[in-house]
Amino acid sequence: MIKIYNRNKVFLKLLDSNIKNVEITETLNNGLRSLQFQVPCLEEYFDLIQEENYAETADYSFVIKENENVDNKFINVFCRANIEDLTGYLFITFDCYQKSIKQCYQYAVAGTDWTVDYRS
Repeated sequence: MIKIYNRNKVFLKLLDSNIKNVEITETLNNGLRSLQFQVPCLEEYFDLIQEENYAETADYSFVIKENENVDNKFINVFCRANIEDLTGYLFITFDCYQKSIKQCYQYAVAGTDWTVDYRS
């Protein structure tokens, strides 16, 4: 199940039954995910899968970066992690003296939509 939002983050549609080949990959060196899926090559999907629209899964937000018509039957959609809320946030100072890594990370993502996943 993938929710699609426009560039202004206004909800457009829930994709569930017509999508196929959903694949989420995570880059090991930075932990960011990418999403790839296919939708039928129908006019109703053209406005939904425009570049820079947003795709959201149950636990992650992506930006649609590319789409390509495969064979006039399906369109491949490629998405990257939505890091807009972190990009451009400037820390004048970042003091984590005598704080745990968990506390430092919480401080770094405070005020964003990002959360901390503490896996042991």
